[in-house]
Amino acid sequence: MSGIKLAVFITEWDPHFWSRVLKGIGNRAKSYGYEVFVFDCFGGSGVKRKHDVGEFHIFDLPDLKQFDGAIVVASTIVPTVVVNYLGDRIIKSGIPAISLEVPIDGLDFGGISNHDALISMMDHVIAHHKCKRIYYVSGPEGNAEAGMRKNAYFEAMEKAGLEVKEENTFTGTYEFDSGYRAVNYFKSLPDGLPQAIVCANDAMAMGVCRRLDELGVPVPDQVIVTGFDNIDTSNDYVPSLTTVSRPKKELGAMAFDYIMKKIEDPSTSTGFKCKTRIEYRESCGCQSANLYVGRKFREEHFRQVEEEANLSRFMNRMLARVTDCDWFSELFMCLRDYVDMLECERFYFCIDNSLIDEGIVLPGDHTDKDTIREQLRWMKEDFPEKVSVVLATNKGKLFKCADYNGRERIMPIEEEEFRSSSDMYIYEPIHYQDNCFGYCIMVNPTPGKRILGVSQWLLVVGNAIETIRRKHMMNLAIEQLDELYTTDPLTGLYNRYGLERYAAGMIETCMKERQPLVAVFLDLDGLKPINDEFGHEVGDIAIKTVADVLRVVGDEGDVATRLGGDEFLVLCSADLDLVEKKIAQVDKELVKKDKELDLPFNVRASAGYKCIIPNENFDLDVLIEEADQAMYEVKKKKKEAMSLQNRKNSIS
Repeated sequence: MSGIKLAVFITEWDPHFWSRVLKGIGNRAKSYGYEVFVFDCFGGSGVKRKHDVGEFHIFDLPDLKQFDGAIVVASTIVPTVVVNYLGDRIIKSGIPAISLEVPIDGLDFGGISNHDALISMMDHVIAHHKCKRIYYVSGPEGNAEAGMRKNAYFEAMEKAGLEVKEENTFTGTYEFDSGYRAVNYFKSLPDGLPQAIVCANDAMAMGVCRRLDELGVPVPDQVIVTGFDNIDTSNDYVPSLTTVSRPKKELGAMAFDYIMKKIEDPSTSTGFKCKTRIEYRESCGCQSANLYVGRKFREEHFRQVEEEANLSRFMNRMLARVTDCDWFSELFMCLRDYVDMLECERFYFCIDNSLIDEGIVLPGDHTDKDTIREQLRWMKEDFPEKVSVVLATNKGKLFKCADYNGRERIMPIEEEEFRSSSDMYIYEPIHYQDNCFGYCIMVNPTPGKRILGVSQWLLVVGNAIETIRRKHMMNLAIEQLDELYTTDPLTGLYNRYGLERYAAGMIETCMKERQPLVAVFLDLDGLKPINDEFGHEVGDIAIKTVADVLRVVGDEGDVATRLGGDEFLVLCSADLDLVEKKIAQVDKELVKKDKELDLPFNVRASAGYKCIIPNENFDLDVLIEEADQAMYEVKKKKKEAMSLQNRKNSIS
């Protein structure tokens, strides 16, 4: 076989799965020269959140028919509905697949028996330590693995003839603080703390031990505590945890081998099982306390403390910088300084092109379609069709990538230049809540280094993109609100508020430079008869026609205003000869409009003007009133001329 592409689905709530299971898969794939595409996210709190929806979008990215096989690390994925959704997609694709640790209907299963492993731990606590009151800390609801372990707890209690109650269990999230809170809950029960607390994973068991120590309750002398998973720190914790050890690196390697076997022989359907064993340590009393802290432990402890401190400082600096960014281009340039922390051979930051094209509207550039309502509707529930690679690095050096069709491929075409047959690609979603922006690709990362900080990095970037988007939406909103305040909605000319605002600068300039200020007052002829005979909608057409002509005739800097009804005002600074030419041009343009619109009447306007060189005693209202009077005289002469013409016509 050659050119094999394997898809892996996993979530990162348990970093030890990342470093072990994927290492097992990656090592085997590298030895065969096959590519591994890992679709990873940080969703899975056990509760329904928009953030989790955005995280799990990454599972929709790949077209599974383009892959030769799939591995689902189902034990890391919460809730079960996502696991089942993935299973359905894989089954429909028809590619060989296996589910690890948690069964998925229709897929082969590989992993341990969570049920049998927890039963063995319960038997040890009951039979060896003679415990009768045993409470249980469970993983999150909706996680199949957590459910299997919890059911085993109830079964073991009933098998031993011990009293078992739902209230003696606490549902956590597989995190340290869940164990801490579980002790507070158990302490509040009528019977108080039990003889033993069995936990669904090590992190929660550590939280239990921490809280019991704070309460002055010795472990294991007063309360026995057990965990599950045998994570790296379980043996170094104080007390060291009695826990279930399951092979993780071997699990990844076995999963890879099984998929290869199934590719060769599709009839293969036996799956595989991994053995577990109980590590008997201090937290149950089967191992004496070891007070000697060795050099290796001290080195590891202080290395971890240093890494966490460096990460905290790093993320604080990154957060401070990205929150200063006002433009996407500025953000993407800023992120160049923060890619190194991801420690991967190549990195691609791929986002929806329409986010840049449509999500940002420059002041003054928006059209009728670019309303706030339209901006708010920029919501993506799937990955982009047109992808822009806004940041790409190869061994720390920047290079450019062309846009590509996200429906046809999931990586830039430029990757073909570097691509080898045994690369590992890690895909992570870029989003804000359930709004999908795109994804980033880490090629051949260092798994052990990658664990710390990546979730924070992605969260900071997603929030920064949304912050910039909202900043520009706010700017657009302010601009549009300002336009609503100063602009006449029918014609698009200034209204009276706009006149007051924009005339001020022109008046000040004319006063300083002793230049003429001209007010041209226009009135639409015969609007009332038009409205009476054809309706107000047609009358509005006539009003807008005059406004359109004023825009055509006017010069930059003129303040064209609809004062209301059929009255218009244009303020300008020009010689009287030019003003009269403009008024004459208005008449000519209206005649042209008549032909274009083919209306059953002629659109005409009367115009009068007044010119003044303003001084400190200047009053704009007086100037407008005088221009109005000049317009009235023009309109009066028009009516007299029309009346005379009508009399001549009647005589002839």
